Amino acid sequence: MIASAFGHIQVISRYLCLFGTLDFSGYSECELGSFFKTPCPSQLSFSHQAYFIMMSRPWVNLIFSHLLFCAHADIYMHNPRGSNNRNREPADNRDNNNLMFDSQNNAAGGYSWAGDPKFQGRPDPLIFYSGSQLRLEWTVQHGCGPNSNTQCDFIIQYMSSPAADNVIRDGYPTGPLTERAPGYNAATFVDPKQNARGTRTFPLPPSFPGASNEQFAADDPDFGTAVDSDVRAKNFNTFCNGGAVGPHRGLEFGYHESCESYKRCTMTERNQGLYHADRALGGTNARFTRQNQNGNRNGLECAEERDYYPYWRHSEWKDVAIMTSNLSWCATAQKASQNIKERYYCQLPPTATALAPITEVACQKLQGTWVQVPSWGLTAPRCVEHETTRDNHLGNSGSQSFDDQNQPGTSSYTWTIPPSLRGQRVVLRFRYNISATTYESHGEAMNSKMTTSSLDCKAGLTGVNGGAHCSNDLNLDGPVALYNNPYVKLWDSATEKDGMNHVYLALALNTAQVGRTFQDRSFVFEVREEEADCAGDVVNLNVRGKRGNIVQTYPATEYDFVPSFLQLTSRDCVDIQWVGSDFNQANQDGEGADQTDRHNIVEVRSSNLDPSNPDYSHLIPQTGSRIRMFSQKDAKLLAYANQTLSSCANLIEDNNDNREKFDNCAKLNAAPNVYRHPELVSFSAGSYLAMATRNNNFSNRQQKLHLLVKDALSVGVYLAGAVVATIAVATMGVCCFARRRPKSPVGRAINAIFLGHRAFQDKYQDVPETTQQNQASGNAVNIV
Repeated sequence: MIASAFGHIQVISRYLCLFGTLDFSGYSECELGSFFKTPCPSQLSFSHQAYFIMMSRPWVNLIFSHLLFCAHADIYMHNPRGSNNRNREPADNRDNNNLMFDSQNNAAGGYSWAGDPKFQGRPDPLIFYSGSQLRLEWTVQHGCGPNSNTQCDFIIQYMSSPAADNVIRDGYPTGPLTERAPGYNAATFVDPKQNARGTRTFPLPPSFPGASNEQFAADDPDFGTAVDSDVRAKNFNTFCNGGAVGPHRGLEFGYHESCESYKRCTMTERNQGLYHADRALGGTNARFTRQNQNGNRNGLECAEERDYYPYWRHSEWKDVAIMTSNLSWCATAQKASQNIKERYYCQLPPTATALAPITEVACQKLQGTWVQVPSWGLTAPRCVEHETTRDNHLGNSGSQSFDDQNQPGTSSYTWTIPPSLRGQRVVLRFRYNISATTYESHGEAMNSKMTTSSLDCKAGLTGVNGGAHCSNDLNLDGPVALYNNPYVKLWDSATEKDGMNHVYLALALNTAQVGRTFQDRSFVFEVREEEADCAGDVVNLNVRGKRGNIVQTYPATEYDFVPSFLQLTSRDCVDIQWVGSDFNQANQDGEGADQTDRHNIVEVRSSNLDPSNPDYSHLIPQTGSRIRMFSQKDAKLLAYANQTLSSCANLIEDNNDNREKFDNCAKLNAAPNVYRHPELVSFSAGSYLAMATRNNNFSNRQQKLHLLVKDALSVGVYLAGAVVATIAVATMGVCCFARRRPKSPVGRAINAIFLGHRAFQDKYQDVPETTQQNQASGNAVNIV
């Protein structure tokens, strides 16, 4: 009985996490082609019953491609700053989830827009060098990596466009400045379709396919019905291609995916083989998925492309890396990446009224043209094992090595920014996909690898609770039906004979969430046109976190440097820059003016010593073996965060009473929101420690930078020594082989080198067998 009950509990756990992630293994070229080129005629011959898994082909694995299963799991990007679909709302929660994408995350997540709030119609971004190393950091709620409770796949992607075009954007104000506090001014949003925080989504005209949420008003001066139709068409074409109409129309709205992409999404049929449980999807185009059954619009994002990876149609996102807990999946995932694999779509005639099919055969039946979209022409994304993180936790993922010691660290990936992004404006996307480990996540749905028995009821039956609460016993075979909050009986009262009244247990299960995809996106950043002038590697040093204590910032983080533990050689260079926001929640813990983030870097002796000498040049005594971290010029720029000293108040007493004043430079209030150090910085060999003086009270005491620099020459000598030692060992091995087998090709070559060709012949010339025998017996032989 106990064993039986335990078996049923296992079945329930498998029921809660029924479906796995993508697996292309074992596919024929024809079957792979059904998604990425030419379909097999039989590939679409499956039932479309809403509640059940009825697909009989092995490509059912694709149907569950990279959904998140049985958890409400969140992903938050920390470096670069992730928006979680925020813009400039100074509140704990974002205003809405409509701005540009559906994150599926908690509304409290994300960082507010950072940069100079006075800027109009343009960003104030971080600017990186191509070829530089950028540490990407994030936290995930439900675990990842080997030995975790989940099967996880984490996808890093980006999109870009020329910075000069200002197309990819966060959504910027264009109106006059307003004062929110003495000395603190911000530009305003003036577009009639935008609000004061810039959180409304990109508007579309009512005639645009799939137009919903924000639309242009009928009396709109540029897009309304009274505007000349040719002028309106021209205005919309400019607007929807990312341009500005008049002085401001367009720039006030965030823009990632293009209008063309969203239009094609609304005019293409959704993949009819995708698993959608008991969800009644409200339409048949690609806007409708199990996670988006009503076809809601979030910016210009296509819901089907968001939910499934790798996507079978063209995507505007390029792959950087795949991080997984199952390395066996890497080869097939890399092979299917659009970085190296072309995509196709169906272009129907202008008079067609049907949705465009997703297979070539169906496209031809409608007299459509099967159009190839070339691959991105990039290398396949790197695929590595994700660090181990535990579930129900938004924190560090283990440890990182620093000076031969382990230090705690956030989940991260070091991205070398490619040269192809020079002069580009870029946005990153993190996609988080999990599955429970109570079943074989990459197995096939119909071969008993997913579940050991059926749950609830057979296809078409309803239980005593009726409708979605089907409650037949667990001993039925066949496809498994998923329902919202099902009632399941673990034991049958009639057969247990234990006198107990065995009742049903309700499984808390939302079929819209039994498989999910979560994401976060960065604010825009730029890549410089010029190359970095550095003999070694260029490493970016940034800052993460926002104003507040640990409770107030959650699920974001408190301030810290990124990376906070940094190892370099004296040939390497550091590009120091950070951003701060003026749109944090009011009355949060922190120093300086309310709602603001500001940072600096000052060298200190140890983690327990704060700088107290007002003359920075004497802060670190130049004695003994101590090596100064910065030059005098760099030290002052970094300490004062580029404040104009002539405008600063000389505050001696009651500094805390003046912490809000704009001219309180001691609190860094006059510092710009974005600090970009004017040149790359290199360091002499040594060990250094630095801190941010403002962010060092009891609410946030650990914004500290640990830096270890090794002499590049010693590193080079070590590597050269290793190479020489390797060559020496190899040479000895070859010589030993040559000595034992002198007549082998290797032996002949080596002995000829060391003995000389003539000497080698004299010593090892072939001798007839009879001669060898005579020599062995001592007989004299004349060799002619």
